[in-house]
Amino acid sequence: MSLAVHDCLGRMVSSPVKDESMTAGNHSVIFDGTQMPGGVYFYYLIAGGERIDVKRMVLLK
Repeated sequence: MSLAVHDCLGRMVSSPVKDESMTAGNHSVIFDGTQMPGGVYFYYLIAGGERIDVKRMVLLK
């Protein structure tokens, strides 16, 4: 599983989870956005090499 955060221009700005093997179930990740400016970001969740989910996130400062 991988989790990557991209800005509005498509540049990857953070990757809190990189190619980790996880068991089935619920998991949580602590995301530290203190060094990033506020704005709209997109996070990409890739699981099993084929399942991709993209969601929008607003970082408020």
